Amino acid sequence: TETRSAIAMGNMMRRFSENEPYKIAWHDDGNQAVIPFVAMSPLPVSEAEVNGRKINLLRDTGGGILMVDSGIASSLGIAEIDSDEGIYAGGKTREFSYGKAYSLTLAGVTLHSFPIEMTPVSWISTDINTSEEFVINGIIGIDTLRHFLTTIDYPGQRLVLQPRQHRLRPNSPRTEHHVCREEVTVPF
Repeated sequence: TETRSAIAMGNMMRRFSENEPYKIAWHDDGNQAVIPFVAMSPLPVSEAEVNGRKINLLRDTGGGILMVDSGIASSLGIAEIDSDEGIYAGGKTREFSYGKAYSLTLAGVTLHSFPIEMTPVSWISTDINTSEEFVINGIIGIDTLRHFLTTIDYPGQRLVLQPRQHRLRPNSPRTEHHVCREEVTVPF
């Protein structure tokens, strides 16, 4: 129910009372992180590190907070804070747990102290371009991507993250022109 969901989310967010959730630490020059796609399933998949462990994350802008396979989360010592039931693609419901991860590293940027959903989400998929199999261990959704100026660059096969206050510059990833010579910018 909505009331149960609100209670579960509230219990989880109280765990952040001492730490600011989604604290961003840029590596190197701090202007952008370029994360290559490792596969297309048909949604883009990129490698990331959660609490120091490399995993493959499917990018789903219709998704919510970072979702990590419950077995991986358990092996990383991420404790269950509360649980709830979610409605996913096709109207299917599934039980999940909330937890608190300490780091998510995506190439040139690391998020510290953020909420995650833990549920069995690992599966083997096939790259639509190469027909090679790979494992998906989680889903990165809009609640994580919204902390950045986000570009999903399909022709360039990459995700580009920049600070939200970043201004568009000529020849930046958001203003490159590809085959169609047109640009559509959708801010997240």
